[in-house]
Amino acid sequence: MNEKNDKGPPTDGPTTEEISLEDVHSTYTRPLSVTSMTSAPTTTLTQRPWTVLITLAVSLLCTIALAVISAFGSYNTAETTLAKLVKALIAADLDTLIEDPELGFKERAERDIKQRGLEEYNQILSAFNACSTAGLEQYKTLQQTVLLRGEEAFKKLPGDQQRTIKQKSKTTWLLQNGLAALGKEGNRGIDDPAVFEDPKRATPHVTRLGLAALAAKGEENLPDAETLSSWTKPKTAQKALIARVKSAGEGILEKLRKEAVSAGLKRFKSLTPRERKNISSASYRLWVVTKGVELLEEQERELVTGPEMFLETTDEEAEARRLCLLILPPAQKALLEGRDYDDFMAKRDDYIRSTGRERYERFLAALFRSCEYEIVKSTMSGDDSHDLLRISTAQFSLRWKECPGAAQFLGRELTFHYQDGSWRFEPGAAADVIEVEDAPEPPEKPGAGEEAKP
Repeated sequence: MNEKNDKGPPTDGPTTEEISLEDVHSTYTRPLSVTSMTSAPTTTLTQRPWTVLITLAVSLLCTIALAVISAFGSYNTAETTLAKLVKALIAADLDTLIEDPELGFKERAERDIKQRGLEEYNQILSAFNACSTAGLEQYKTLQQTVLLRGEEAFKKLPGDQQRTIKQKSKTTWLLQNGLAALGKEGNRGIDDPAVFEDPKRATPHVTRLGLAALAAKGEENLPDAETLSSWTKPKTAQKALIARVKSAGEGILEKLRKEAVSAGLKRFKSLTPRERKNISSASYRLWVVTKGVELLEEQERELVTGPEMFLETTDEEAEARRLCLLILPPAQKALLEGRDYDDFMAKRDDYIRSTGRERYERFLAALFRSCEYEIVKSTMSGDDSHDLLRISTAQFSLRWKECPGAAQFLGRELTFHYQDGSWRFEPGAAADVIEVEDAPEPPEKPGAGEEAKP
């Protein structure tokens, strides 16, 4: 080709052999029309079909590879979760079992903890009730014996002594309430009914009241009560003074006694017939009970704390529980000894939680002691078994070694579901509570194909 033709003007359309830089520039910098945008891919596919095929093949291979990697990666993650679950069970790590959502054990553990705690609580409560029943029978027997022997002794007393005993409680009640009604000025500083019944208690008051009465009559140079009481060997004049003081004091005390009884009767009449009867019979019952306790056999007396144990104000249920601990066999006694019934009832929920947790930890530690497992078969599945990216379930068939109760506790087939980016254990129908406190020890030489029951 000559020089003229090389530098000549371009032809009407560029050929595949000659494309100038100006043509390339003008082609990729000018605005594209709708026609050019739609026709360009068509031209590419027509001109280079092998490029498209290679691209599609690479894309498909990548997709398959990602699916396989994802599937096997999911499998390994599910197996890791399985190992973490068994590790927590072997260690009896309740915190992990409850708090780790991947293990799916929160509801199961809390249910089992509550059930075991409730079992022991009800067992102790039943023991308390049985103890109370046995103790109440013992209490009634002792009470009947005490009353019978006390009444027999009362019937042997003279009639006047019986009347005095029966009237004593009513008289004491009248004096006590009457003195309270009279007030500090009216009762002359005496508020204890025993002053009118016990001469030793009455003496200081008699002296005090007698000296005050003589002074009110104008007598002078009277000694004080302490000096008068110190005259152990009084002279004739001193004896005469002591007699006058005593006479005046006793007179005032007797008058005060009548005033107190009168004031007490007004209040006594306002009581119900039942209340009046209880007051009138209180001294008789106290005498009978006191005498009856004295007449008990030595073995029976060891069970009695005193006469107050059989009075109307006694808490019979509390006495029954106290008695039952004295008569219970050692094994049952150990279950209740040191426990307070009211405190036990008030802290019911706390006891169930704490005891249930302790029992469940011991249960898991015994059940999974020296535990080993082997994955016999694993299965992956999902909504579409042909779509590896939609795998959502992993199933493991296990063979347990050295822990015969594990298969019953967890099952031989464990299922895990993929959810929210992680695998979670799904307890199946085999996950039932084993109704034993401690799992059994594994047999020393298990036979072929045998598996001991927990």
